[in-house]
Amino acid sequence: MSSYQVIDLITQYQSNFPVWGVAAVFSFCLILILSLEKAKRKGVPGDDIFGLVSMTALGGLFSARIAYLLMHQADINFISTLSWGEVFYKGHLSIVGGYFGAVIVGWFYLQGFAALQRSKMSWLRFSDTFLYIIPLGLAFGYIGVFLVSISKGAITNQAYPWVFPMADSYIHPWGLYIAAGYLFLFMILFILNQRLYEFRRPGYLTSVFILGVSTIHFFADFWQTTDLAYGDPRIIGLTITQWVAIIVIFITGLTLLFRRARNREKV
Repeated sequence: MSSYQVIDLITQYQSNFPVWGVAAVFSFCLILILSLEKAKRKGVPGDDIFGLVSMTALGGLFSARIAYLLMHQADINFISTLSWGEVFYKGHLSIVGGYFGAVIVGWFYLQGFAALQRSKMSWLRFSDTFLYIIPLGLAFGYIGVFLVSISKGAITNQAYPWVFPMADSYIHPWGLYIAAGYLFLFMILFILNQRLYEFRRPGYLTSVFILGVSTIHFFADFWQTTDLAYGDPRIIGLTITQWVAIIVIFITGLTLLFRRARNREKV
């Protein structure tokens, strides 16, 4: 089967089946199962983990949809926001909105339901304990994004082994680039968690996660299309996601430098 036939098959299939929706559910289940297993070993109540993962997933999904509509200056109402086809068939969501919504909902859940007190951890230590699992689930989720947005990749005239043919040119598999980035980030965080979790100050693994996610989306968006209606809007040549990534990397870097200087003063 040729690459053209693969693209045609996926395009026809995704209109009748929620490819991204299935990938998203699989991603959620994977993160939930691994988090529950980790919670069992760390003595954290499983009910808290189930509630946290469920609420952050719903909060992230809802805010990702709202952010997408705002970025594309679309009407925001009940029907457009909760459109089954737009969300689970086409994956018209914003990664920036998803992350911010998930963080806000997760923080309120941990504080409002006293989950941190029951786990006997600070929120940074709690984050270090479980956050490294998320990239593995998102890697599978972005495979689903790739399947529903093959044509969203930037066009190239170079016939690289990994690009897909489209008309008289080729397109970059933008979603697969992000999936590979998340898989690589998971491996880094997994190794650091095994070797440094007990020896580093709380927040170290969380900072690596934030820097990793921001870096992945900053570079991946260079291979995203710029000339289609559903392509992310750009400001001075960069997408909104890229500008947010720059700001997040800058703030996280300053925070790490500040904490390092503060620790030296204490010594």
